[in-house]
Amino acid sequence: NFYCRGKEEDNYKSLLNLPTVELTSNWTLDKDGDLLILKGTVKNNTSTPALMIRLQVEGEKSKTRILPALYTDNYFSLMPGEEKAVSITLSHADTRGEQPFVTISGFNIK
Repeated sequence: NFYCRGKEEDNYKSLLNLPTVELTSNWTLDKDGDLLILKGTVKNNTSTPALMIRLQVEGEKSKTRILPALYTDNYFSLMPGEEKAVSITLSHADTRGEQPFVTISGFNIK
């Protein structure tokens, strides 16, 4: 688990002053029968924690979310220099013929 604590009880205002972070990621696409498996890593190369990282799979052209998608991890945080491996499984039929693409967002993510 990842917890944020401030100097004052229940005061998290200083989180609003965190610099924005640009994460790097690399993804590969594997096929297993009717399933598509996106395997990748997300890395924080900055000196600032990256909070509440959210991954989504979208169609590359339509930008429409591809659902359902099963993630080995999602909504996580990365400390400076930390890297996380993630696998996302979805059905080929749910892509509606589009190339799946992973988007990354979060609390202080560019």
